[in-house]
Amino acid sequence: MTTEVVLGKYGIFEMGATPVPRFKAVRLSSGKLVAADGSVGPIMGICMLDNALVDQATAVQPDGIAKCESSATISAGTRVTTNAAGELEAITSGHYPLGVLLEDAVDGRIVQVDLMRGCIAHA
Repeated sequence: MTTEVVLGKYGIFEMGATPVPRFKAVRLSSGKLVAADGSVGPIMGICMLDNALVDQATAVQPDGIAKCESSATISAGTRVTTNAAGELEAITSGHYPLGVLLEDAVDGRIVQVDLMRGCIAHA
C-alpha cells in the first residue's frame, strides 16, 4: 500500500525495490520511489533520507533550493535534469527539467539547485 503524507515542503513516499541515496533525484513508479531519469518522465524531487530501505517511508523535497549530487562538470545558471542514477546533468532536448544550478558543479560533488516544482514539459 502506498502512503503519501505532505509535511510542509516535503512529501513522504515509500521507497521502491532499489533504494535511492540522499541527494539524488526521484520519481514515482508504480507508487514507489525510484531514481529519476530525466529522459523517462517528470522528476518529483530530491531524496532527503540517508540509507532508506525498501518500502520505508522517505522524505522528498519537491521544490525550493535543494542539494543534489552532480554527474558532470556543469556551470552555475545551467538548467539541469538527471541521469538514470538520479544525478544532475545539463539538460538536453527531450529531457524533463529539474531546476537551475546555483553553483559550479563537478562529478560527484553535492551542489545547490533551485528546483522547478511540477515541471512536466520537455526541454
